[in-house]
Amino acid sequence: MLSLSGVTGTVAASYYEKDDYYSKESGKGEVIVGFERVEKEKLGLGDLYSLVQERLGNKEISGKDRLSDDLCFSAPKSVSLIATLDTQNRDIVIQAHQEAVKAVVEYIVESGMVQARDSQGKPTSIDKKSVVAIRFDHFLNRNLDPQLHSHVLIVNSVVRNEDGKVVAAYLREIYQNKKSLGALYRQELASRLEKMGYQVEWRKDGTFEVKGFTQEQLKAFSSRREEILQRLEELKKQGIEP
Repeated sequence: MLSLSGVTGTVAASYYEKDDYYSKESGKGEVIVGFERVEKEKLGLGDLYSLVQERLGNKEISGKDRLSDDLCFSAPKSVSLIATLDTQNRDIVIQAHQEAVKAVVEYIVESGMVQARDSQGKPTSIDKKSVVAIRFDHFLNRNLDPQLHSHVLIVNSVVRNEDGKVVAAYLREIYQNKKSLGALYRQELASRLEKMGYQVEWRKDGTFEVKGFTQEQLKAFSSRREEILQRLEELKKQGIEP
């Protein structure tokens, strides 16, 4: 699954930095795109601020300033359980997830989905090497259920081709193609798992699970999802359609 959201200065200050959400399990994030620009293998939120400050010049970053966009890639529940319970294969399963995430992000950049705006506000091309994407890995959800997922922050600072200026990134095509990019992640992950010897079972909705787990087992470790479904049901009873 792929979900998208913007990270503003306010969000970073009041939520991510307060809870140390991105870095509490993995320290600084891995640079998976843009190594040439930053010349570092790992970056933290402080480095993200610096990259955005480069775009803003002397202007102080405000709460409304968009620091990055967060692409959250979540592995199927069965894959998360393997990464948690199977100590023999844990590392290679996590690596398969990380490689699948990187493949999608590289596709996003190479296909031109990361853009800028020209002086008239229209989408225009950028120097692809100026895109910086940082991956932060997590292994549990907020209810402490096994949930392998990665947040990829695409920094809101790119170099526009037409004049070489450092400007804000324009990611409309990523948002428009969220479902397709999520499907690409699942295909990339499933392919790698099958090469490792796992059998995957595709569902009608385009998702998959690794064979060998019962529905009851998957549900038992999905309390966050159950909470959401329960809340949706409560809203429906009140005549509110989410």
